[in-house]
Amino acid sequence: MSGLLLPVDPENAARTRAAVDEAIRLRQHAPGAVHVLSVVEEVSGHVSRFFPAPELGALQQAQGQADMAEACRLLADAGLAVHAHVRVGRRADTIVQVARELACDTVILGGPSPAALADRLFGSVAQQVRQMLGTGSFQVIGS
Repeated sequence: MSGLLLPVDPENAARTRAAVDEAIRLRQHAPGAVHVLSVVEEVSGHVSRFFPAPELGALQQAQGQADMAEACRLLADAGLAVHAHVRVGRRADTIVQVARELACDTVILGGPSPAALADRLFGSVAQQVRQMLGTGSFQVIGS
């Protein structure tokens, strides 16, 4: 395992905590950094026209940093090197893009979540990420 990407789930702290625990377990056997990712959804054009682009960007960065603060703290407390990243976009697409960008061959998404209607129609984020990454050298852990 070379790169490890841990996208946080701001809507489900238990899923993020499960992913953090798995990252700590994996890094005990294969030392290295953990890339923590917060994907902030884009705002609609109706909302964005009320904010100057720099202000909106700063708000999104602040939200992303807040969403991953606890995960970064837990990983650092476990003695792991942590690299924090905030990106704006669609969750699954952005996770795949960042995994490729950072050469992360392992993506940890945490445990199962209650199936929402969108998951049943379009697949969970983990299923979408697996499909976009395809078969090969990537491993997606979680459901």
